[in-house]
Amino acid sequence: MKKSEIASADYRSLPFATLLNHWRVTDQGDPPIKKPAIEFGVSEPTWSRWENGSRFPSPALIQRLADYLGIPPCRFFCGPDWQCPRCARCANEK
Repeated sequence: MKKSEIASADYRSLPFATLLNHWRVTDQGDPPIKKPAIEFGVSEPTWSRWENGSRFPSPALIQRLADYLGIPPCRFFCGPDWQCPRCARCANEK
């Protein structure tokens, strides 16, 4: 994807936003955005933008966020129809 295509892409369709929202709502019992934002060390608006797909964390924050959620960082980029070898290996270990 070219840089111009990335800038105009609809980030709401990325697995990242869906995964982050699903984790908060399902795995954490649907706490307000404030709780995970404070625990992770970002503002509520930042966390909200990540969940609604209007913003994406920096690469350094992706690693921290993966550690915080207990998943490999590549999981953010594996869509429902595709799974990278690392995510497949992690799924088989469970």
